[in-house]
Amino acid sequence: KSSALICLKKLVDRSKQAGSCIRGIEVVNLRAKSKKQRPSAVKKYARANGLVMHTWPPLASHIVDRFDTAAVVSFGALLPDYFLDLFPLPCVNVHPSLLPRWRGASPLAHTIMAGDTQAGVTLLQVSKRKFDVGPILMQEACQIEEDIDVMDLTEQLATVGSDMLVKCLENYEHYLEQAQPQDSGGVWAKKITSSMALVHWPSMTAEAVIMRQRALCDRYTLKSSFDTIPVRLIGIGNLLDVVEDVNDFIPQEWPCLPHEDRGLRQSPILPCSGHRENCCHSG
Repeated sequence: KSSALICLKKLVDRSKQAGSCIRGIEVVNLRAKSKKQRPSAVKKYARANGLVMHTWPPLASHIVDRFDTAAVVSFGALLPDYFLDLFPLPCVNVHPSLLPRWRGASPLAHTIMAGDTQAGVTLLQVSKRKFDVGPILMQEACQIEEDIDVMDLTEQLATVGSDMLVKCLENYEHYLEQAQPQDSGGVWAKKITSSMALVHWPSMTAEAVIMRQRALCDRYTLKSSFDTIPVRLIGIGNLLDVVEDVNDFIPQEWPCLPHEDRGLRQSPILPCSGHRENCCHSG
């Protein structure tokens, strides 16, 4: 499930409860890149539940004097100054990172690739002309489970973030008063591209390969080459789940990798060997 969908469902459910200040929910979607693009899960949910939808950018006349604020979740576009000025209260962003650790478009993939042991969610004010630098309203940390992939981590943190969002909006003025400025540190989590799925054996450890697979599995299959022939790495795992001693399993002259890569023998997490066609198998 997408983070935006999980948060939207939580807001809609809460708006139906007696005494909630959350009401009048409408949805803004980015314009489809082509006519063939399928409707997003958010669009399908909004349509099924009778929510008013707008295509970005919405007309100012549809916003002024109708809403107190806007909640931004996995939107993927910088909100211009004029749009932010349409609301009497600052807009709030649900960001899946313990800011300022990972700013930018793909924090969770970079969290996993970097081997972080802790992740979390930050609710922050949306700043003008910059991503992910506004004052922090709320933060909640969680430990990253061993071997979790980016899809499961996304859903886990989206659930946490949706609860935080409801709590924040129902006492919004309090959290705005308590907001704390961010530190200037952190790392920019640059957009994920297909080039990141290319495994370069001489410079990557076995642990790095499997973390990359867990980080990119929602978008790309890892790629490498076998005797100069391109292959896809679709079966990567821990040999210790199958054998007790890695050295009893691996030949002394490992034929699948160049000589300089045999240092991977020292790690219990090993890349799968490859067929010459378009897939790989573990072993």
